[in-house]
Amino acid sequence: MHPWRAGFNRNVPHCSRKVDARRAHLKFAGDEKYIPGIFFSWSDRDFSKDTREQALWNEHAAFIDQLVDDGFILMGGPLVDEGGSLLIINAEDENEARDTLKNDPWMQHGILKLESIKRWQIFIDERK
Repeated sequence: MHPWRAGFNRNVPHCSRKVDARRAHLKFAGDEKYIPGIFFSWSDRDFSKDTREQALWNEHAAFIDQLVDDGFILMGGPLVDEGGSLLIINAEDENEARDTLKNDPWMQHGILKLESIKRWQIFIDERK
């Protein structure tokens, strides 16, 4: 067992049981594959308008809705304090992520710019 699987505070061994009891309903998902987190920044956004008032909103929303229906996007939305947005996706690798997202109308027209792709291993998943 990984040292920090026993509890959140690995430096205080006597708290492990209490911490584990509070999160007994959680399932560890340590064997899950890495899921890319895609970070976007606003490149050519009109900040005088709401997100849904941006150019090509309907086309972007239809594209994203299809990716959700296909199981490619698991979660996503705007970053409230930083601007831009974050997607958690189901892709085999970075190439698949980039190839799929390059067809987003907001990417094609420079409204969003892909900043980075970070691999994330799901360790705890409340949904399971």
